[in-house]
Amino acid sequence: MLIIAERLIAFHFLSLQNFIQVQEVLLREWRISDRETLAENANSFNIWLNLRDYFPHPYTLIDADKFIKMVHNLGSPTTELAIEVEGKAVGGIGIMIKPDVERVCAELGYWLGERYWGRGIMTRAVKEMVNYSFANFPIRKLSSPVFEYNVASRRVLEKVGFELEGIARQAAIKNGKIVDMYYYGKVKD
Repeated sequence: MLIIAERLIAFHFLSLQNFIQVQEVLLREWRISDRETLAENANSFNIWLNLRDYFPHPYTLIDADKFIKMVHNLGSPTTELAIEVEGKAVGGIGIMIKPDVERVCAELGYWLGERYWGRGIMTRAVKEMVNYSFANFPIRKLSSPVFEYNVASRRVLEKVGFELEGIARQAAIKNGKIVDMYYYGKVKD
């Protein structure tokens, strides 16, 4: 059963209290105490199949420790948030601001533990991350590349107002197969 709460958005930028809550989904900073649930939920072939190769598989406690340490070194406001459901960090969402002349654009990426798929969690998380990103970073655009076979992720982006900007044919290799990349974008209103 979903716990429905009033929409609450709060930002406390200079502390580890950063969070965004919408319905039963809480976006917040990663904590050292998240290491076990991070490793448990990230250690999935199906998740790895939809992410860049730098996301390891298998995903171990050592990988979780390295990731949390890296995120804590990024500074504030953070660009990488945990997705908390039912009191546990069960996914991640973040942006990577592009360098040089593209510094007004950031790439959005996200993942969610498999047992939480199909509940609308990621749609809510992406919507709030978009709002957070445009409000707190000097960017005009968010982009998100998606493997051709990741229809669920494409639908999430479309639901929150991203538009398909192009398809790059045979532009990536994942799990030994050449695949098309779908490029989505959303411009700040």
